[in-house]
Amino acid sequence: MINASLHSQNQHQRLYPHIGLFADFNQLKFNIEYGRENIFQNTITDEKIELRLQYQIYDDNAFFIALSKHEINALSIGLKWYF
Repeated sequence: MINASLHSQNQHQRLYPHIGLFADFNQLKFNIEYGRENIFQNTITDEKIELRLQYQIYDDNAFFIALSKHEINALSIGLKWYF
């Protein structure tokens, strides 16, 4: 996957090009993304890395773990419920 997004927030424009890899092994899903966010007014470039792993328990719920690195490192663990 290759994607780019451009958006504005409080008169600041941001460009976020990123590349990712998705894999679907039936009940197990894997996603990794890497990108650089550019804030035009400040000439600041931030690196973003996201890694997500999801295990489908039943048709309507899944367990997930996500690790992201942007301004801070974050680890998320949870249960998704689809209805």
